[in-house]
Amino acid sequence: DAHVRLRTTRKLTLQLTADDVEVVVSRLQSVHTDLEALYAIHNIHGYLPPDQIVRVYYHLGGRTVHHDTVQDPRFEIAEWKGKDGKLTGVEHFKPHGHIIVTVPEEAEHITVARHTDLHPSNQKLHTLAVPRQQHFVHAKFAAQATGTEYPNDGPPTRLLDLEQKAGHPDYHKNFVFLSAGYKKDEKMKFKAAVYSAATAFMNGDMRYSTADGLIPTPWDRYMPLINVYVVWQPSVDSGATIPVKASGQPHEGYPAVNKKNNLGCAYGNDVLRFLSCDITAMRQLALENTPVNDKSTTIITLVNDVPYGGTGGGRYSSVYAGEWEQCTTDTNGCFQICTADEEGCPAGVKEYWKSKAGNSFMQVLIHELGHADSYLADEYDYKVSASKTVKSPNCHVSQAEPPWKHWIGLPQGVADPSIQGGSCSYTGYYKPTPDLCLMNTQRAELCAACAEQTILSVYRDTKDLASPRCPGLDETMVVVNNDDWYQIEMTSRFVEAGTTQRDDPTWYARAHNGDLTPESSTFYPDCSDTSNAGGRLVRKKTDGGIPKDMILCKDKLKKIPLRQDLGDIPHTWTWPSSAAKDPTPLSNTEPNAQINPAKIPNPWAKDTTNVWTMTGHAKWVTGDSTPPHTGAIPVVYFQGSQLGVGLHHFGLEIVDETDFVIKKAWGADPRVGNMTYKTTFRVEVVAATNETWKNCTAAVVYDKADSKTTQCTAGRNRFSYCAVCDEGAICNASYPYRPVEAQADFQGVVDALEGQILGIGGAIAGGGIVALMVVWCIFGECTSKRVSEVIPFSTTLKVCRFLFMFSAFVFMVAAVAIAALGIYFYSGTTFVVKLAIMAAIVVAAIMYLLAFIGFTAAFFRSRVQLAINGILLILVVLTLIVISAVVLYAGGQISSDTPEWTKLLLTQWEAQVTQHPKSICTFQSTFQCSGLTISCHNKFHSQCPINCDLTNLQYPNPCYAGFKMQFERYYVPVAAGMLGITAGMIIGLVLNWVLCCAIRVRVRRNTQRLIAVPAGGAAHNDVVGVRVLRNLKPDEFARLEKQFAKYDKSGTGKMTPSDLKKFYKGCFKITLNDVDLYTLVNRFDANGDGHIEWAEFIAQVKNKDKETQG
Repeated sequence: DAHVRLRTTRKLTLQLTADDVEVVVSRLQSVHTDLEALYAIHNIHGYLPPDQIVRVYYHLGGRTVHHDTVQDPRFEIAEWKGKDGKLTGVEHFKPHGHIIVTVPEEAEHITVARHTDLHPSNQKLHTLAVPRQQHFVHAKFAAQATGTEYPNDGPPTRLLDLEQKAGHPDYHKNFVFLSAGYKKDEKMKFKAAVYSAATAFMNGDMRYSTADGLIPTPWDRYMPLINVYVVWQPSVDSGATIPVKASGQPHEGYPAVNKKNNLGCAYGNDVLRFLSCDITAMRQLALENTPVNDKSTTIITLVNDVPYGGTGGGRYSSVYAGEWEQCTTDTNGCFQICTADEEGCPAGVKEYWKSKAGNSFMQVLIHELGHADSYLADEYDYKVSASKTVKSPNCHVSQAEPPWKHWIGLPQGVADPSIQGGSCSYTGYYKPTPDLCLMNTQRAELCAACAEQTILSVYRDTKDLASPRCPGLDETMVVVNNDDWYQIEMTSRFVEAGTTQRDDPTWYARAHNGDLTPESSTFYPDCSDTSNAGGRLVRKKTDGGIPKDMILCKDKLKKIPLRQDLGDIPHTWTWPSSAAKDPTPLSNTEPNAQINPAKIPNPWAKDTTNVWTMTGHAKWVTGDSTPPHTGAIPVVYFQGSQLGVGLHHFGLEIVDETDFVIKKAWGADPRVGNMTYKTTFRVEVVAATNETWKNCTAAVVYDKADSKTTQCTAGRNRFSYCAVCDEGAICNASYPYRPVEAQADFQGVVDALEGQILGIGGAIAGGGIVALMVVWCIFGECTSKRVSEVIPFSTTLKVCRFLFMFSAFVFMVAAVAIAALGIYFYSGTTFVVKLAIMAAIVVAAIMYLLAFIGFTAAFFRSRVQLAINGILLILVVLTLIVISAVVLYAGGQISSDTPEWTKLLLTQWEAQVTQHPKSICTFQSTFQCSGLTISCHNKFHSQCPINCDLTNLQYPNPCYAGFKMQFERYYVPVAAGMLGITAGMIIGLVLNWVLCCAIRVRVRRNTQRLIAVPAGGAAHNDVVGVRVLRNLKPDEFARLEKQFAKYDKSGTGKMTPSDLKKFYKGCFKITLNDVDLYTLVNRFDANGDGHIEWAEFIAQVKNKDKETQG
């Protein structure tokens, strides 16, 4: 089995000219790849002429590794229709071309061998040092290396709805479709062309949109093995450039026009149909926007223009897309196209399109792919003689030893070279059939020789015949040890390939594709029985009265019917040798009825080595039940208890026995070797008590309510099973995807850590609150307005202070009660309720803290603390008002279900699904729902997070419906509670600021009263300290004398200047300056010791006799 891992590689871009090779770009990159598997697939083209062959080697640690064999990237074939309606063309070499090579980071040198026919004397070698910089661009070739910047009208994006993921790009052939010459508003035209060209294969739609014939064999059978990627980039102008001829005259019917095309596509100068795009720009757009490698990828550019044309060669193809029109329904040859670009087209997001009559772009595409991917030659006449011997799989210089000799005389039929059916590319060359091939003219299919090369080109790049599969190559499926039925699955598209629908005559509007030219009509004999042949558009061995050796014969309409591949794809499963029990037939009881409602048995039997196996076959011929056509077996059913706890391996061998490839003719060719594939499927059975995987039972993985959701869904980009990924592998980013919620039991983890989280969090929060309360009390003591000890509060101020402290006390009691009730009811509730209780406890803690701050501030009569608390209350009240408004608004919107509200929620939900699918999956699992307004149960659309199949399948209720129900249930009490808390906070805010302001006003007024000069002109009124005491009322004076003891630290009844300053500051909040203190002590220090005797001082203060002079 293959292993994809993160590896550091170096990607080199080589530029080839007629005489030289240079490294123009070298870049280090970290990619998930399997280098050994990739390098093991050597492109061997036995029939390319030597001047088109390029072999690349890299050197590492004394080893020389053959990296690849490719066609010279400068080579290109252009063709067009002549005035007689037949194809004509030309081969030529461009000035330069590029090859991309991915080598290990440590590679020291590379060698490029050119003009080689494997004879050393004929080779031209170029050995190049590998640049060691992290990113190197050769200055001399910077423009060619980085590609010409063509004008575009937006960044490139991948169209995921049109893509097909057959497997990892290192193990499969990759097609990348690019848009060229499409403006922003022409995107659907491009999508319609791509659908017709590629996506139709995987959707079972086997028709040309032009109704010109069946999609040609072998593409209908082998497309399931090919990854298809689609990159859209809008162009500034619509169409391709049409230049003038070399003579300066315009092409007939097509005036010259210069288009700002995003890939620089242009028609030819001398020959209009020579449509070509910049392959460097094509390569850059494809490789930078898709996960493909540079070795097994063919890039196809669809050009939005009407004139017939195209080119192909060296893994690049440019094809005109022709004219398209929009339909109102899916009738009359129209097909549905998704207007969204994501995987799983949302319901209702679609348009209908079809190509206009006469659009031959599909035939041109298949023809150009023959050049670009299979290295086939044109079977029509270029009207020129070859200057040297040319080799190709389908054109031969003489009658002796043609490359297709192994086909001569077989029922599939090719021509004997003794009959020259016209020239093949070059005058005098021979071809397999007179004109029944798409490499000749616009026919319905490829001849046997060309079809064989096409299949071999698929296997040149393909090593995995089972993907998409579950479990994947680098993961192990996990099931519980019980009697539930589970399943493993490989892709069924390849082993069935949609061919069961080939017998439906409504699928085959043949049009002109079976017509014969006069010369070919004489070559093909009449069918022995023409009574029913005219209606039969697919010739197969079950046609009554038509011999097997006359499959290529004219029917009563003088047409050649399409051929049918009668080969088989036997695939053999092997039961694990480690299993505790032998396999048994499936029972008819639950849960088997859910995963296998048709009760299809697995026909296990012991082979000659006493091993349990079962073999399935391709369903190529409908109704033919004779062996080996017993049907495909893409799914294996088993019970966890059958295997037993432990790791087990199911074996699978797939053999492609198509009758379009004669394997013995190719010997040890590795492409033929890849037609046999062996792999294993790993399954680990765990105990039912396993905390991590206990939910991976059939009841969870397979939905009992709907049997359609029971499959592993291989090939549909959704895989509903539990799995663990191999260390270092990328199961979540490759094929298939692994459900993110199967990594662990999130609920179990939360429950297990719940006590610790609450305990630690509670201790930290409690300790923090206590510390804050202590600090706040100390701060209050330091900032309190103790003037009230001498001058009492007014009655109004006392009432205000009492009300504020009482409300704060009530809030503290309520907060404690809420927290206590939450803790009391916490255990035994659901996860959602626990979250609500936690939120309530947090709110209660905030309420308690604010109430305590206000209470202590009022207790200490601290104006600073009251101001701080007032600011906090303002912030809290504003927050509560906003939250209350949002709750009220949301309640109104949810109750009325306005379209604007629903659209807003849906937009935000889909954005989160795209950006944070794992978070949405966790949300769905937590709240036991799927999707927002449309359930993900048994469907996949834009509201469904990827890799989340367990949750999507387990919960059929949309999240919005459940949220709305819960919201309406708790809306009134929550809203009432929010309004009540807000009102209480507003009352507390008002009382807080009233008290704060009243204290500030009281202090200012008392200060003004105390420092005023008393009436009567008594002695010492000029001294501030005396005035303050004389302005006291009798009851205030009495309280003042009680305060003296607090400041008489020595107990002698005397006070120093420092004691006096503290006394006035503490009792009256009046600060005496140095002059005031000096004057006070100088006047009342009787013995000159710097102290004032309190009793004497008070006596003189009370003596209000007028001051005497002298």
